[in-house]
Amino acid sequence: MRILLLCLIAIVLPLSRARGQAKLDSAFSYHLGMKSPDGGPNMPNVRLGYESESSGVSESFTSRWNRMLRVKIDLTTRADRNPDDSFAEGAFGYQRAFSGKSIVTDTSSTLARDYGMIGFYGDARYESNQSFSEQLGSAQLRVIYTHNNHTGAWLLIPQTQIAVGVTTSMSSEVRDSLNLGSDSNLRLEGEAYWVVDLSAFSTGAIARTSIAAEWRGFRTNGLDPQLASLGFESGNYFGAEAGYAIKLWAVNSVYVRWSKGRLPSQPVNTSAWQVGVRRSE
Repeated sequence: MRILLLCLIAIVLPLSRARGQAKLDSAFSYHLGMKSPDGGPNMPNVRLGYESESSGVSESFTSRWNRMLRVKIDLTTRADRNPDDSFAEGAFGYQRAFSGKSIVTDTSSTLARDYGMIGFYGDARYESNQSFSEQLGSAQLRVIYTHNNHTGAWLLIPQTQIAVGVTTSMSSEVRDSLNLGSDSNLRLEGEAYWVVDLSAFSTGAIARTSIAAEWRGFRTNGLDPQLASLGFESGNYFGAEAGYAIKLWAVNSVYVRWSKGRLPSQPVNTSAWQVGVRRSE
């Protein structure tokens, strides 16, 4: 916990002093709820998040250098039953937006068509499971594709991330129990996110509903055979969530979420249901 809080402070302080021609977009979020893992018990859950994106002067209308920072802390009273991880991540790289022209025949005019944005980043990351018994540090090259189209066939196209880099074990109770020291390995990982906002299809109460899904997967090469036999070599994580927008002081939605999987810093494959309220941008 202390390491994550120090990472959060180290990120927030420099950003609060940003000056000059840089543009800074940042947001804090939190989720409060009850989590029900496989086999119980039901337990309180708190998730804190911080995301920031800072860009310098645009080289053109469609390209720029960016700095991205993310922190997520997910806490439960029974850490060993929580499938979600915590991490602090910083990246610096280049992103470019792609667009085309859509001709509107009835008015003889043209509209900009958004094809999304692709980014290339150097990435440094600290990650841990909820009991902090497994802690990793990594340096990666990351490719990101994102878009803001939420209608038609675009609903099938996820926002994606692919990363390859070196991961180092910073602390590991499993390695200690096997008399294995800290090691560094090559890791490939991917992430995909889908978001469907029903306000694009309906009005009234249904329009306040949103549906989201995510997948995360990884494969680590060069692990000790003992660790590979325990499942540390590869894994998948799945999450699905339904939210409903509300207007309440410090809260803007209620949600129900299901998550299951095994992440690089999570040695146990487990699942959990969660229901609660949140504040997010």
